[in-house]
Amino acid sequence: MISVSDKNWVERVVNKNLVEKIKQDFKFNELLSRLIVSRNFDLTEINNINNNLEITNIFKNNTDFKIASEVVINSIKRKDRICILGDYDVDGSTATSLLVRYFNHIKQPNFF
Repeated sequence: MISVSDKNWVERVVNKNLVEKIKQDFKFNELLSRLIVSRNFDLTEINNINNNLEITNIFKNNTDFKIASEVVINSIKRKDRICILGDYDVDGSTATSLLVRYFNHIKQPNFF
């Protein structure tokens, strides 16, 4: 795979048996197990991995978030044009590009 800076990325060859053992012993997924093996994690490092990550919506009880969500949902249903405004830091540009790509995917009229 070629990176944005034209560097060639090569996936490390890992021992598939070790990957399978890590998956079975620790109940990790394929990707995490491959990373552990490729980076030669020791048992202490493996035991410190928190594999119980849960995605939670910290805004679920926020009134402004609920109102904003309804505005976006209703605008999508009505096929209104939506202006996407984002700032220039990493999370702002990432969120903006995700919204643009999503709206393009669902054929939502927008301008940015």
